[in-house]
Amino acid sequence: MSCRPPVRPVPLPVDPAATVLVSRILTLALEVRDGRRSPQQLRTLLTPPLVQMVTTRARQAVGSGHRPGRLRPVHVQAVTPTVVEANGVVLRERDSHAVAARMELVGRTWRCTALWLG
Repeated sequence: MSCRPPVRPVPLPVDPAATVLVSRILTLALEVRDGRRSPQQLRTLLTPPLVQMVTTRARQAVGSGHRPGRLRPVHVQAVTPTVVEANGVVLRERDSHAVAARMELVGRTWRCTALWLG
């Protein structure tokens, strides 16, 4: 009987353009939700249902006393060469919330296909 060490998968390299873009998208989405930016600025970056979701969340936040937060560094992991997933934390005065996104490479353009703004 031989005892082999466990095989650990080698992480896929992450496209630097995707890393920069996903951080930008999360920041923009949070600014739209907080009412500091127009949802129009997300139309080329998110799928239409996600733009609608962020727009709806922004309307719900109006007058709620919701204070803007600060996005901490985002962790990005390649799922496949054309799909990356990212997660991060938004810090506010008294609490923190998770954020996450999934980006897919369509042709030569990265597009956000899933978004969670906790």
